[in-house]
Amino acid sequence: MRITIFRTLFFFGLLILSSCASKIIIPAENSTKADIAITAPSKAVLFVEKKSNNDTEQRQIHKYISNEIYNIFGGATDRMFVSSTNAESLKFTTTDGKSWFIDVNKLEHPFALVVFDNQKPFIEYNPEKYMQIVTSNFEKEINDATPLPKKVTQKSKPKEISSSAIDSILNIKFNPDKKYVQMVIQNSNNIYYPLPPFENDIKAQGLHKITSYDNSKKENENFIAFITYDTNNRIINYKWSNQVYNSETKYHLSKLGLLDSIVNTSNTNEPNNYYFKYLSDRFICYSKSYNFRNEFIFNEKNQVIEQKSYIDNHELRSINYYTYDVLGRILEETEYEFDEKKLYKTVKYTYISQKSNSFESMIYYDNENIKNFEILQEKNKKPLTSKNYVDGKLNAKTIYDLDKNGEGKIIHEDGVGNITSVEFLEIVKK
Repeated sequence: MRITIFRTLFFFGLLILSSCASKIIIPAENSTKADIAITAPSKAVLFVEKKSNNDTEQRQIHKYISNEIYNIFGGATDRMFVSSTNAESLKFTTTDGKSWFIDVNKLEHPFALVVFDNQKPFIEYNPEKYMQIVTSNFEKEINDATPLPKKVTQKSKPKEISSSAIDSILNIKFNPDKKYVQMVIQNSNNIYYPLPPFENDIKAQGLHKITSYDNSKKENENFIAFITYDTNNRIINYKWSNQVYNSETKYHLSKLGLLDSIVNTSNTNEPNNYYFKYLSDRFICYSKSYNFRNEFIFNEKNQVIEQKSYIDNHELRSINYYTYDVLGRILEETEYEFDEKKLYKTVKYTYISQKSNSFESMIYYDNENIKNFEILQEKNKKPLTSKNYVDGKLNAKTIYDLDKNGEGKIIHEDGVGNITSVEFLEIVKK
């Protein structure tokens, strides 16, 4: 939940459509074994996750939309396999006998949609595009599903279903005053209102440009991004583009400075809108199109101590709890699925110094308190180095060679020291 410029870049990286997806899907021999093997004429819509996953907000959207799609089909049939799975390997065979293999742990991002329709499968990393892809490719299968859902057209968008719970919340009258606004912006400490930078943290105000290449020689441009930050290090505009895809996310603020709505547009999809409602003890981010909402519940300081996520009008999907240190930084985050009895994970944080909001360690524990993922940043060293471990093994390393304004470069390496990409950051306008 706590975000620095480094974690901001990580979160938005998950929204990028990877141009390398085809490298993950490789030809396979008929004798190749996999956790899940599907042969035509059967078709498949699979929601997969790697073992390492450190993006709570986007993961929730992934879960919400996958659950909605699963309900449309009414589950798997003999000709249509629809499932969220923890399988680590997938194999698909077409009617002409050609097979394709996917190693889930080699995906470019922590979670994805994999679609198989009797040809080479394809991968989609952006959860907000899942529904359009599925309804466009499987109209007949949806209309033939049991129990029979509402008919959909090939170019249909997600249907707006009953939203009485959201409407009830919207009818509650509450007018935020300046004190309330200041406390939310300064203290709430979440993905929408990151804790303002401390004395030794990067101050990212203004328009920043990020250009990604394969290496430090600036060979093979991967993408260009423009991020605009306000005076509190909050993102108010984000643009991303490569040779085939471009998107823009706009963060609209009220007159008092609170987030009013978020609008995402791209060259391949209809706009996605998310809205905000503020109450005395919480704020809510919701989407009527996808019929989900996240409620961020405050303590007396307006720190978010609890987050509840709902789908299908009022079905509780997950609960997160947060504890803080005296400086307002997250110390521990626990996530439960469906109810408070089903622990999913615990995340514990430590920080570089009393003058920084940048974490020194972020360690993930599963529901049996076994450490399975961690990010460690070297204390008081320049350039700052972040190491990512999965099950105790070095998985990736990131070197942040940036000045106090956020200019410089970020080098990404794999677990054995090979450079996978280099991002060059510059300030376009303060």
